[in-house]
Amino acid sequence: MEEKKLSLSTGTIAVPVERDGKQVGTLCFSPEDPAFLNRFYELLPALEAQRAALAALPRDASHAAGTLAALNDACGALRGEIDAVFGAGTSAMVFGEGCAPSLLEQFFEGIAALLRPAREEKLARYLAPEDILQ
Repeated sequence: MEEKKLSLSTGTIAVPVERDGKQVGTLCFSPEDPAFLNRFYELLPALEAQRAALAALPRDASHAAGTLAALNDACGALRGEIDAVFGAGTSAMVFGEGCAPSLLEQFFEGIAALLRPAREEKLARYLAPEDILQ
């Protein structure tokens, strides 16, 4: 009897993660998975809300303790959101023990740069050439 198989591709992207020059793991996600995309796009308003809240914090020394506490809370909340979107332990792998707004920004800019071309390639198949030029 001839062996038959069904081969499927989930479209998963596996991205090596490097932190401070050291390989720390691999981030895997599927830009074709509607559930992943839904979780990711639901995260963006939370990210913007945290950014706005942090921008409104006082920047003088008399408020340093409160500002640092709010910054720590915001980073912790976003780490939890990242784990909810990408899987438990993702934040620990990507950021290590600490986390700073600049690291979060690097993470989201990197993910957006990976998602954009993957989504554009899929959409291009469904657009007529004349639509692309407009």
